[in-house]
Amino acid sequence: VVSILCLGIDRELSQTGTDQIGENGQADAVFLAVLNKKTGALSFLNISRETMVDINRYNVEGRFLGTQRMQLCLSYAYGDGREKSCENTAEAVSRLLYGMPVHAYAAIDYSGIPVLNDAVGGITVEVLEDLTEKDQELEQGAVVTLHGEQAETYVRYRDTTVLDSNNFRMARQKQYLTTFLKQVLSGTGIGDILSLYQKAEDYMVTDIDLSQMAYLASLVLQNGIHDGTMVSIPGTVVKGEQYAEFVPDEEALYERVLELFYTKITE
Repeated sequence: VVSILCLGIDRELSQTGTDQIGENGQADAVFLAVLNKKTGALSFLNISRETMVDINRYNVEGRFLGTQRMQLCLSYAYGDGREKSCENTAEAVSRLLYGMPVHAYAAIDYSGIPVLNDAVGGITVEVLEDLTEKDQELEQGAVVTLHGEQAETYVRYRDTTVLDSNNFRMARQKQYLTTFLKQVLSGTGIGDILSLYQKAEDYMVTDIDLSQMAYLASLVLQNGIHDGTMVSIPGTVVKGEQYAEFVPDEEALYERVLELFYTKITE
């Protein structure tokens, strides 16, 4: 299998790279894509940004200060807002998943969502929760085809006064990404996927080049895969000293790792 860490970043990449450790944005959306190269099957593990995990900490000179248990989203802040931030987040995710490898990463700024959304003609969703405070069309239960900044609002907004608001947002992100993938993979070719990759480049930091993307896309398409399986990690949201903390169910997390990375052998 090949695992690719997909991140949604809450700060424009053009504003990062300030060398101010801890001030280079946060990983608000965290998905680990797991691709079976033999079958082309694609799975996504949706990981809460609030998951408590040991994270590498660095000072402003980039000197390693040790690890500290904190929210996963902060692993991105302890970096340069680009490659080092992605690598630090990948290491934290690997640590969370009992040392499973993270082979590559792709981090996209939220401002790139309207571009990709409109490039596929918009994404139609049944609105999962009332977001009329931000957009009058986003009434719970309404069927809306998201366009432009409306798509960014749908996957980004949350009510920070509610303890488990990130869980509600994760449900919307999961719904949106599932629909987006199905729309991209159904009836499209490698050229269409590579065109999306090129549109994303201005908003993205990744260690996957165009030829590697073509190879990965071909593995999925040639096996007739038209969507991706999306799973989450069960757990509990608790109130920490300052912020919400997501504590994974260790047994369930272990089962998720077995499902994604291993094949059960029957004797």
